[in-house]
Amino acid sequence: MNLKVKEKDFYGKGESRRIIKTTLHEGIFRGVYDICNLSLFISQPHKMKRFFSILLVSLLFFSTQTYAQALKVQHDLVVAKDGSGDFRYIQDAINAVRVYLPKPITIKIKKGIYKEKIEVYSTLTNITFVGESLDSTIISYDDFSGKGKMETFDSYTLKVMGNDIKFKNLTIENTAGKVGQAVALHVEGDRCSFENCKFLGN
Repeated sequence: MNLKVKEKDFYGKGESRRIIKTTLHEGIFRGVYDICNLSLFISQPHKMKRFFSILLVSLLFFSTQTYAQALKVQHDLVVAKDGSGDFRYIQDAINAVRVYLPKPITIKIKKGIYKEKIEVYSTLTNITFVGESLDSTIISYDDFSGKGKMETFDSYTLKVMGNDIKFKNLTIENTAGKVGQAVALHVEGDRCSFENCKFLGN
């Protein structure tokens, strides 16, 4: 493959969108790394203007994302179905937390049945979820393998991708019944722990 083809492959119309998407999911350092790599493949002067446009857009995006994260939650939260807490839904509380927390926080969950399909993203760390009690604080959903195009690993009620995530005093259940494989808990993060928790699936 010659250099011209490499440039065409590497410097497509969607390159700025790709860099921004990568930065959003993998962090600012990966985004800067991609920009630097991109510059190595630019041999034609007319492409320099386009490269610096991508650089400017990406840097503006980095700044906006950094500012937005600084405004996100870095303190303890309360989830309550009756509206007496900070949020009514667990996923809304998770979405409000800033990525890569500098210090641990606790999300307290008051009693109730929370019918939600929940994901703790890989960019979230150092969060402890504490239910009011094992039998009265329940996270429940009913997806199952074979539901549409869903497979076993998609049927979770709770998916934990982040590291150093803890759960206490919670029941996590999949209520799909005997209709196929139905997963209550899916964990891929490191150093995750569950204390006084119950898991019900099929």
